Amino acid sequence: MWLFDSYWRLRCIQASSLVMTGTEDCMVSPRNSEILVNRIPQSRLKTIDGCGHGFFIEAAETVAKELIQFFKT
Repeated sequence: MWLFDSYWRLRCIQASSLVMTGTEDCMVSPRNSEILVNRIPQSRLKTIDGCGHGFFIEAAETVAKELIQFFKT
C-alpha cells in the first residue's frame, strides 16, 4: 500500500518541465502524465504514439529530438 502523496506539491515546481509518455503504456497510465501537466506550471506533454512504458527505447530518436528541442528553449 502506497502512503506517500506529493500531488499537492506539483504546483510548487518552478522549473520548466517536459512530461513524456507512451500512448500504449500499461504500467503507468498515460492519463497520469496529463494529470502532471495540468498541475505543474510551465510544463508540456509529449506523447509518443504506439509506444509503451519503454518509449525512450522504443522511440529513442524521437525522444532525443524532443529532449534537444526542450533544452534549447
